[in-house]
Amino acid sequence: MVGDIVKLNPAMATNIGFGPFPSVVKGLSPMVLCAEDSVYAISATSKNQDAALKFLDYMFSAPVQKEYSEARSMPSAFIDVQSNWSPIKDDAKRLASAYVNINFSTEAPSGLSVDDTGRLIQKLLNGDYASPQVFAAEYQKLWNNAY
Repeated sequence: MVGDIVKLNPAMATNIGFGPFPSVVKGLSPMVLCAEDSVYAISATSKNQDAALKFLDYMFSAPVQKEYSEARSMPSAFIDVQSNWSPIKDDAKRLASAYVNINFSTEAPSGLSVDDTGRLIQKLLNGDYASPQVFAAEYQKLWNNAY
């Protein structure tokens, strides 16, 4: 997303920042979202598991991950990949090291995907919940009921 903004308006490269989500519960630390972009899996019943593993080895190589990261304008999940993915890359790295990391995983239960959680947070910020504590309790209930 940041890459698209900068492509449309290069002057924005110096006007974009990265910051933590404030805590919604008193006493908890601010958080930053650190989630994977893609998930790969090989079925236990796949006929060509060795070929699939070879392909994943290629996909997970540092040069391919660097290219993917820069093409998507997103950080790599691999710590051995150094890419120039965005003007906010240094801020993102610093904050990911300084704050609590949360993961809106693609492995989340139904109804709590990244998009679903984003909509819930928008409702919180819009004042649809009586308090951050009510939001946190409702989110916990949704999560528990999903399993």
